[in-house]
Amino acid sequence: MTTRMTAAEIQFAYPDEWVVATDLPAPHAALPREGVVVFHSPNRSAALNAFGAAPKPAALWYVAPPALPNQ
Repeated sequence: MTTRMTAAEIQFAYPDEWVVATDLPAPHAALPREGVVVFHSPNRSAALNAFGAAPKPAALWYVAPPALPNQ
């Protein structure tokens, strides 16, 4: 997993999972625009451990599942 991905690509690839990304272009941004995903899992505890071990700067966030269109 060393490919740089945009936030939209990460949202599409890892719905309903915790993601840890590094190599952030703007490490102090509220939400990263892109990065290299080094870990992803639906398990929050595992993601916290991976975040702690990831090289800094790094970002940890939960990717919400896609919203369903109004019916």
